[in-house]
Amino acid sequence: MTTPYTKEQLLKVAKSVNYNYSEVARQLNISYTTIKRKLGPSKIYSGQVEISLTDQLKERDLHKEVRDLKIQLEDKNNFIKLFQSVENFEPPEWLDQKSDDDDTSEVPVLFTSDFQWGEVVKEKEIDGINEYNQQIATQRYQRLIDKTISLYPKKGTGLILLRGGDSVSGEIHEELSRTNDQQIVPAIVNLAEVEIEGIRRLKQHFGRVMVISVPGNHGRSTIKPIAKGYVATNYDTLVTMFITQRFIKDEWISFYTPVSGDAYFTVFGYKFLLTHGDRIGGKGGQGFIGPIAPISKGVVKTRQQYLQMGRPIDYVLLGHYHTPFILPNAIANGTLVGFNEYAKGLRIEPQPPSQWFFTVNSRYGVNLTRLIYVDKLKRNEDSENFCSWNPQDSI
Repeated sequence: MTTPYTKEQLLKVAKSVNYNYSEVARQLNISYTTIKRKLGPSKIYSGQVEISLTDQLKERDLHKEVRDLKIQLEDKNNFIKLFQSVENFEPPEWLDQKSDDDDTSEVPVLFTSDFQWGEVVKEKEIDGINEYNQQIATQRYQRLIDKTISLYPKKGTGLILLRGGDSVSGEIHEELSRTNDQQIVPAIVNLAEVEIEGIRRLKQHFGRVMVISVPGNHGRSTIKPIAKGYVATNYDTLVTMFITQRFIKDEWISFYTPVSGDAYFTVFGYKFLLTHGDRIGGKGGQGFIGPIAPISKGVVKTRQQYLQMGRPIDYVLLGHYHTPFILPNAIANGTLVGFNEYAKGLRIEPQPPSQWFFTVNSRYGVNLTRLIYVDKLKRNEDSENFCSWNPQDSI
């Protein structure tokens, strides 16, 4: 049925009766279907409000948008705690609690760095010495947690977990983007889940966990290193955010992720700086002496800089060089990856994959130090002096 009325005429009448299509049909003596075809779905039907399908979808989307904004706002408020500076960092109270006997007051510390999650090391390319992929990385991390708990059986003491950067392999080099067993986003999600489970286990044993995180150079999202936005443009930070979000309401787990990329903190008055190691100012050739030369130089420069800033440092904690050793004022960490193709090309002495565990004593500072081996090298058993590290200092 056609109608002699134009859309504008129908709309004018509909508006006068508050869009009641039944009343429009009665007044103009035309069918309800004709009016609906001309004007679209009714907003008012038989005196009752009838929201059109389009309006319903818009309303639902609006509610979803409001809900999402509320969640984002809550997350934003929560993550104010994530990115901090030295000035507003407030360590948990338990961190400096002393017993009646100062000699027995100590805090255990697990120092992790250089997982380079997603990297693949093929044993055939390094003469069968080592192998690495996501499955092996997961096994080594779980072994690290197991050994940490067994090494310090005393429960409820609290633990500092240092996360020293290079969590992910990243894609800063073409060869990594081609050979990684995971692209960056799946690697981030997988690593976060593995670390979350590890932190749960540490909390279960130690009671409280203080997580201190800095990024490394492998996790940067730029090809060349940058000075500005060092933390905000780093995929290591994204892993930290996933972990923090999971525990944001857990009062027994606290986080410190400084916006500077260097974590300055104190334990029993002893002053520490956690930094990845790529920015310690010790660049240059290693020569026959190995990484100890640039690290020693960088530690001196770093301590001098912070002293000029009014923040003296007792111990610099760094990774990056994949070589574990201890200096009078520094601890250099090993790696979860272990010996790889890059190290072979530099003719670096093979070292088993390892991470440091130590305690901070209220009277003596860094006290118990143990290198935790998370896997062994597939070495030739006929070689007696294959690894020069003193096994008494490791587990």
